[in-house]
Amino acid sequence: YSLIALAAANNGSFKEASKAFVKLENIPNQSPEEKEKFERLAVSMFSKFPPVDSKKNVMMECPGKNCTAKISDIDTHCMECGSYFSACMASGQSILNKKIYTCKTCKHKALTRELQLLNSKYCPLCHAK
Repeated sequence: YSLIALAAANNGSFKEASKAFVKLENIPNQSPEEKEKFERLAVSMFSKFPPVDSKKNVMMECPGKNCTAKISDIDTHCMECGSYFSACMASGQSILNKKIYTCKTCKHKALTRELQLLNSKYCPLCHAK
């Protein structure tokens, strides 16, 4: 959930970031200090940016086999067919096409167009080249 919170906040999707923070704050068996750190970070972030997405999500057809459900560009799975999609580490969007960059160090994925928009030659997660 920390990856989702990071990517969603970076993309201005504060509603999704808020959902990820709720999950992070309620992880079982975490120390009270860790929980308090997540709570302080969430309060700091959402006092400046309300938990509302700054842009409308694009709706599209699920790429799952024989599925006609509509999913948003930030959904990580389809509720109808159960297909799962990786999240882009640069934007938080679902990776639904083949034009991706996979980091050789951390193995996480990002959409190449999002990396181009950021004008970055480094992994947005671990900063490896």
